[in-house]
Amino acid sequence: MSNTITQVTSTTLDGNGSPSISGDGTRIAFVSRHAVTGGNSDGNKEIFLYDAVSNIITQVTFTTVSFSSNPSINGDGTRIAFQSFSNVTGNNSDNNGEIFLYDAVSNTITQVTSTTVGNNGSPSISGDGTRIAFTSSSDLTGDNSDGNGEIFLYDAVSNVITQVTFTTLGINSAPSINDDGTSIAFVSGGFPAGNPDGNAEIFRYDSNTGGIAQITFTTVGHNGSPSISDDGMRIAFGSSIDLTGENSDGNAEIFLYDASSFTQVTDTTVRTNFDPSINADGTRIAFSSDGHANLGNADGSIEIFLAACLSPQPPTSADLSVSLGANNTSVKQGDKLTYTLTVQNFGPGTAANVEVNDTLSSGATFVSASANKGGFTTPVVGQSGTVTWNLGNMLNGDQESAQITVTVIMRGKGTITNTASVSSTTSDPNTANNSASLTTSVASGSGGGGKK
Repeated sequence: MSNTITQVTSTTLDGNGSPSISGDGTRIAFVSRHAVTGGNSDGNKEIFLYDAVSNIITQVTFTTVSFSSNPSINGDGTRIAFQSFSNVTGNNSDNNGEIFLYDAVSNTITQVTSTTVGNNGSPSISGDGTRIAFTSSSDLTGDNSDGNGEIFLYDAVSNVITQVTFTTLGINSAPSINDDGTSIAFVSGGFPAGNPDGNAEIFRYDSNTGGIAQITFTTVGHNGSPSISDDGMRIAFGSSIDLTGENSDGNAEIFLYDASSFTQVTDTTVRTNFDPSINADGTRIAFSSDGHANLGNADGSIEIFLAACLSPQPPTSADLSVSLGANNTSVKQGDKLTYTLTVQNFGPGTAANVEVNDTLSSGATFVSASANKGGFTTPVVGQSGTVTWNLGNMLNGDQESAQITVTVIMRGKGTITNTASVSSTTSDPNTANNSASLTTSVASGSGGGGKK
């Protein structure tokens, strides 16, 4: 991997951190205790916004008591979710850790959570700025009476908070939400089924299925601070573990997870790299580091850096499946029977030139075929044979159905079997679900020919 890194801040003492990069990679929200713009003379920890196009830094929060931290910026850089122990809006007089939302267009700040016990933190805002994933030890929905650190999801449109994780051991932390809010990467020492030693591991939540997948499987060291790309396929995170064979010294480095493999982004000794933030398409990662003297950080101050990574390669395989259904379980000679073929692409890639071959029973003849997508090559009406359904390309997650109607010609009692198979020019790692058969009973006597 070839990386180009640029220094954003230039100060002489520690105090810059927690960078969050916008989807297009042009804006970075971060925390600083320095007078970066000349307006923070008291040295309080404040939220700042850097514009890479204009090369201008703007101060977002202005407080004198407690501090603000963990900013998360949305796709176009107009909204920043952050945590603060300060009375930012006048509604947090007890200085509890709460979640706030800054709107750069209106230059206003809104308080999202309002609690008196427990702590709310580590917000991550979706690309469109309407959803915020965060951690809380408060009982926000009535499902966290034990006060464990759980992941929650706030919907700014409905103003509803939903609890995502439900654990009793191991804290869930550092959530990072993707563009449409369907995937959340986070850190957890819980989920003993796959993490019995309770080590801090990277997990990913899928709101479409409600499932939680474990990404890293380690027994020593630490994995943390995940940041997920818009499509949910790339996760940047910090780790002191030798995940790729290039970090034998156990230094804190930045890694990139891409679908099923790991890449080490930074390679330093003694120094620390942390708090990565990945942009929308997974090609740029902002992070904090006290290293990289060769790039202009000779004094070892903690600064903000930007890594340009190789573009993600599209997945080269797609898991296709086909299933069969029918409108009747028992028919007679002369009846019409309609089969429904359903094809799904479980990904991860696009399936090219998808083709379904449906072989009719010799006890049935072709009547018609229809579908919302694709075209058919069919036997002559009144003849048996194979119906070929050409679907073209199917994206990851696509599902299509077709109906094939036949006339039963078998005489007497017995069965007819219809068989379908799906294929494409894209590699399929799971061929067990590429074919399906359906057997229908044929009763004695003649039907009316009109069953549908």
